[in-house]
Amino acid sequence: MRTFHFGEIGRRLYGAYTDPVEGRRGAPAVLLCYPGVHEYNTAHWAFRRLAASLSRAGYASLRFDYPGTGDSDGSVEDTTFASMVTSVQTAARELVDLSGARKLWLVGLRLGATAAAVASLDELPVRGLVLWDAVTSGGSYLAELEERDRLRDLLFLHWAEHAKKSQELLGYTFPDSVRRSISAVNLRKSIAQRPGAPKQVLFLREAREGDAAQDVELSRFWSEQGTEVSRHELPFGGGVDRQISGNEVLLSSEAIAAIVSAIGGERGR
Repeated sequence: MRTFHFGEIGRRLYGAYTDPVEGRRGAPAVLLCYPGVHEYNTAHWAFRRLAASLSRAGYASLRFDYPGTGDSDGSVEDTTFASMVTSVQTAARELVDLSGARKLWLVGLRLGATAAAVASLDELPVRGLVLWDAVTSGGSYLAELEERDRLRDLLFLHWAEHAKKSQELLGYTFPDSVRRSISAVNLRKSIAQRPGAPKQVLFLREAREGDAAQDVELSRFWSEQGTEVSRHELPFGGGVDRQISGNEVLLSSEAIAAIVSAIGGERGR
């Protein structure tokens, strides 16, 4: 694994590139797109495991931090949804240069999946998308985070302070500008406004009643564009050890196996 910074001066992104153990001729490279800042710590270990699994299967991969997060340049005000999409595009081009691959798979979790889906339509050599519990509505996503924040405050007896918070969420600074950018997210509308479609899309979601309905319209739209759409249902909890305190850790071996299998399944096409 190699770590480095890339991109424009003043907007440098931090990346971690993993070579394949044994390169495969014509194999795609895989860009891993973390969820939003509030779920980054949850996913970090799983993404490291995923990169290692991809390497053993013969695929190069790149993980990266969004602007204003981790070791990338910027401040928290820079972590808007638009900047996430731009960062995915920048990282995808960097991965092509590093790996020499002629095609890419983008794998995103939660808000990272949404950013990957939108970024994939911008003249990138994207063969496939893996949308792991993708956020389809920014408003619903924020409502979920705010409910988790409320429960966390109650657990730690911070309930008297909860109503006073305006620029903080789940322990992270959360400016109004960033909140507005996320609340405006509408994945179905975004992809309908842009030309192009990936060859394959895999939806990964927990096997809970009602979840599939979120993907039906997206699946129909992409299928009409000639995209091969599939779905893999994860066990309830999706492999996440959730704690109201916010110390949850993503440990989904099944999701990792499904992702590697989907990418390997297109070999030779």
